[in-house]
Amino acid sequence: MRYRTDLATETVAVRGDLTAEDLRKTEEKHGKYRVTRVQICTERGERLLGKPQGRYVTVTLPSLPSDTADSLFPARLIAAELTALLPPEGTVLVAGLGNPSLTADSLGPLTAARVVATRDPNLETAVAGLRPTAVTVPDVCGKTGMDAAEQLRGLCDRLRPVAVIAVDALAAVSIDHLGKTVQITDVGLAPGSGAGERRCAVNHRTLGVPVIGIGVPTVVDARCLIADLTGLELSEHHLPTMNVTPQDIDLRVRRAARLLALGIHAALYPDLPPDRVCALAE
Repeated sequence: MRYRTDLATETVAVRGDLTAEDLRKTEEKHGKYRVTRVQICTERGERLLGKPQGRYVTVTLPSLPSDTADSLFPARLIAAELTALLPPEGTVLVAGLGNPSLTADSLGPLTAARVVATRDPNLETAVAGLRPTAVTVPDVCGKTGMDAAEQLRGLCDRLRPVAVIAVDALAAVSIDHLGKTVQITDVGLAPGSGAGERRCAVNHRTLGVPVIGIGVPTVVDARCLIADLTGLELSEHHLPTMNVTPQDIDLRVRRAARLLALGIHAALYPDLPPDRVCALAE
């Protein structure tokens, strides 16, 4: 049975038929935090894993920090990975994907609300000497009749950013990854894929510029939860396909949004002192 997951590390963990040519994997520990880098290198690896060729980084946390001060160190880890994927200069568009009316799907909009836009539309530069940054929250297709990729393509054609940072809630297989894993990738995002929906991908091909996808898992497949608790595997014939989310998902999403906003600010505005970075994300 194939469970739906957006996390590359979960997909890699269940495949034993990959070669060193197909996949490169490294891991670093930073105290209680772990950074795992996976690179899918071949078409065969792409086919076996069901994910596009590219780089996938996961930052694993013991838990989401409860306050801004405790978020600084993991935010710096996230910022370092974003910086490695971003062009060194030029306007960046931050896009918060998802449905703000659904708590488990509101990570993108909540993160975008904490990111400070610095681009001056008249000068096409940034205010206060900061890197030009624009922020947007594409509305959901059910309200607009347009996929997020279609909405963002129009903005990219107008703003001509050097990159897009797309933020979205993810789906995981393991309940241990809910709110404890940040994934960053240079292949963009496929909105709704974790929930089994087929939406136009937000990536370099659809937007015409590099897209960095970043997100935190907020849901698991109900069958995954049952498998974790009982050791049994159920198919769609035994249980309707549905997603499960923790009871405290509102708290987890708010903390995740603050952490991602801190990481994005630290990557885009590296010269700001930590207290200013924290202030921006509040």
